Amino acid sequence: MRNTIFTSLAVLALAAGGAAQAQDRPEGCYARAYSAEHLAAHPDQVVAGITVGFYFDEPHDDFYTEVIAQMANQGHAAKDGFGGRELSQIATCFQDNDGWYCSVDCDGGVIHIDGFDDESLQVHTSGFTIGPADGCGGTTTLAEIPGEATTYRLFRAAPEICESNEQTE
Repeated sequence: MRNTIFTSLAVLALAAGGAAQAQDRPEGCYARAYSAEHLAAHPDQVVAGITVGFYFDEPHDDFYTEVIAQMANQGHAAKDGFGGRELSQIATCFQDNDGWYCSVDCDGGVIHIDGFDDESLQVHTSGFTIGPADGCGGTTTLAEIPGEATTYRLFRAAPEICESNEQTE
């Protein structure tokens, strides 16, 4: 009986350790859609809706994110001809002493992960480019003002949301 209890405790401890380890990096899908009222109050905002999905490619030991943005028809997105378009970008994620960040190849910028939990994710951009490009990088930026950081707060969503880009409010 005593061995059963200690074995059960050991299994529970391993399970808890695995759960804690899973929280060491963001996982799953986060999304947000901005209302017309929100966009009107923030005329420089270039994103009407955004999904950020995190994925781990086990065979290659790669952790990455796919960001899909529905560009708002305002700010530099509209001025540059991207208003109303859906654009995407894949970035490889890394961890350093400051936390997690996801970087686009060819210096296409970075999304810094400021915080996350089971319900929400907060990120800020640092020159993060998005959209089709010849070769690598992207064609526009998620920043409200190019060259400056922009913070986005997203909320946990079903995995299908990141796959189909159906944003949630």
